[in-house]
Amino acid sequence: KHGERKYYGIGKAMFAFAIEQSILSGFDGTLVFKAKTTELYYHYIGEYHAMPLGHTGYELILFPDAGLPILESYEEEEE
Repeated sequence: KHGERKYYGIGKAMFAFAIEQSILSGFDGTLVFKAKTTELYYHYIGEYHAMPLGHTGYELILFPDAGLPILESYEEEEE
């Protein structure tokens, strides 16, 4: 399955970067974002534990309790 995905792993890196920037800017690491497709919308919910934000569109929110482990696991991969 991973062979079919052109940019496998880049989403996790982008989430880790955004969470890190949020924290460095004095915020708590909460991310609000919009999924580009239905497939990604459900992937973010299932894989990263993002939560739907509202009842329309593909808006999601990733709270620190779900986001910080992403940052920590990405930092572990770099070591």
